[in-house]
Amino acid sequence: MIPIDLPKLLSVAETLPNDPQVDDLGVLTCACDRLSAVALEREVYPTLRYKAAALLEQLARHDALEHSNFQFAWLAVREFARLNGHRLEAEPKDARDLVLGVRAYEIELPESAKTLSSWWEPVGKD
Repeated sequence: MIPIDLPKLLSVAETLPNDPQVDDLGVLTCACDRLSAVALEREVYPTLRYKAAALLEQLARHDALEHSNFQFAWLAVREFARLNGHRLEAEPKDARDLVLGVRAYEIELPESAKTLSSWWEPVGKD
C-alpha cells in the first residue's frame, strides 16, 4: 500500500474551488494515521478498499476545511486509489450519495467498503 500523507491531502485540498483554508490539521493527520492503524498485532483495515472507506469516513464525518468538505472527502479517496494503481468508476450522484450517507452515519464502514469495491478498477483496465 502507498499511504496518503498530509502533503498529498493538502494538495488535494488546493484543487478545490476557492482553495479552502484548513481549519483542523488534526482531522487530516488522523485520516493519514487511521489507514495504517494496528491493533492486537493486526491491521485494523486489512485491504485497500477498507482503508479507502476509513479515509472516506474520517474526512466525511469530520470537517477539516472551511468549506467543500464532502467534495474533499471524495477527491481524497480517489487520490488514494490512484496512488495505489486504481481508479473509482462511479456516477457523480452515486458518489455524492455515498459521501452524504457516510456523513449522516447512515452508511457504516463495511457497507462503504463494499460500495467502493464495486467501483474500484485497476488503472489500465480496458
